[in-house]
Amino acid sequence: MPVLQFAVPQENDGISVYNFLRAKCGVSYRLIKKLKRVPMGITANGIHIRTIDPLHGGDFVQLNIPDDENPTAPVELPIDILYEDEHIAVLNKPPHMPVHPAREHVADTLANAFSAHLMRNGEPNAAFRVINRLDRDTSGLVLTAKNSHAASLPTRSTTPSVRAR
Repeated sequence: MPVLQFAVPQENDGISVYNFLRAKCGVSYRLIKKLKRVPMGITANGIHIRTIDPLHGGDFVQLNIPDDENPTAPVELPIDILYEDEHIAVLNKPPHMPVHPAREHVADTLANAFSAHLMRNGEPNAAFRVINRLDRDTSGLVLTAKNSHAASLPTRSTTPSVRAR
């Protein structure tokens, strides 16, 4: 289960959990809504907290993001990963390889190869969320997010003190 932790700066003392997550951390409405239904989905200093509760400077808000279901079948294919961390990966897509499975390409896609890579590395429930797209015949860099929060962030984040665990 991916875990994100945000430090609440003193200048945000008294802000609601919802407003802090949306305005200061870039967390999407959809993820907040999802986390409200997850036991201990949103905590402050290790204690379950509601989105209407106020935060205090120095608090640590933790999001316990549930694992994704990965519908893409893992297939061992060569894959060139130029960068990877716990949130994103940059893949070098070869020409003539589709990005996502389709009727004619069920098991020969970048998604299949990345899914197999995730399984090998103990991340079987990380998702394949493409941030940019390339046509099947085009080669180049593909940025993928491994969780819904990373996928929803703008390319230049203003997220305060994010720590992944």
